[in-house]
Amino acid sequence: MQLEIEYIVLESSRYMDLRKEQKDWVQKEISRSVQEHLSPTGWRKITTWMQVGVWLGLFLGLVTLAVAALGYAWARVEKEAVFQTQTTDSLKTMQKDLTDIKGIIALIQVPSIAQKYSKVPVKELAAHREELHTLKKELQSVSPDTPNFYPASFNVINLLSLATWQLETVGKTPPSFFSDVTLRGVSPSTVTGRNVFLKGHIEGFSFVSSVVHFDPSVVLVNVSFTNCVLVLPIQDNPSKPMQNLGQLLLASDLSHITVPST
Repeated sequence: MQLEIEYIVLESSRYMDLRKEQKDWVQKEISRSVQEHLSPTGWRKITTWMQVGVWLGLFLGLVTLAVAALGYAWARVEKEAVFQTQTTDSLKTMQKDLTDIKGIIALIQVPSIAQKYSKVPVKELAAHREELHTLKKELQSVSPDTPNFYPASFNVINLLSLATWQLETVGKTPPSFFSDVTLRGVSPSTVTGRNVFLKGHIEGFSFVSSVVHFDPSVVLVNVSFTNCVLVLPIQDNPSKPMQNLGQLLLASDLSHITVPST
C-alpha cells in the first residue's frame, strides 16, 4: 500500500513538471508573437509595410480627389462670375442702346410736334405737358453732337415752360431790355412778373414768374429763373454759352434754375 502511494506521488510530480514546461512555452510563444508584431521581420515586415502603403495610398488618393473637386468648384464659380459679369455688361449696353434709340426717335419727332403745338392756344397746351416732359427726358440721353440736337432741345424747353407756367398775360406786355448789365457785390436783383429780353453779359439777377427771351449773344453769370417761361432762340449752331444753358435747362425740371456761369 505504501508503494502505491509513492508511485502516485511520483507520477503527480512528473505531470506537474510537464505543465510548468508547457506554461513557460506558452509564455515564450506569446512574447515572441508580440515582439514580431511590434518589430516585424522578414515577410511579416514586408506585409506590414505593404498594408501601411495601401492605407497611405488610399489616403493620398482621397486627398487628390478632394483637391480636384475643390479646384473644379472654384473654376465653376469663376466661370459663373465671368458669365454673370458679361451678361450684366451686355444688359447695360442693350439698355443704353435702347435709351439712345428712344432719344433719337424723340429728336426726329420734335420738329413735327413743335410745329403742331405752336398753333395750339396756350391754355390748351397744358394738356400736352406730359408728352413734352417725356420728350425732354428722352432728349437727355442724346449726344449734343447729334445733328439738330440744339434746335430740337430749345423747342421742347420753350413749349414745356410755356405749357407749365401759363404766363400769356405777362408775355403780352411790352418787353424790358437788359443788355450788358452787371450787378456784383450785392444780392441778386429780383425781377418779378416781367416780360424781359436778355442780351450780352447779364450778371446778378433773379427772374421770377417772368417771360424771358434770350438773345443768341447772351452770357449769364449768377442768374436764376423761378417759374419762368423761357424763350430760347432756335439755332442750328448756337454759341457755347447758349449750348451750356440749353444742356443745363434740359437736365432741370424748369421750376428753378440757377446759372453760375455759362
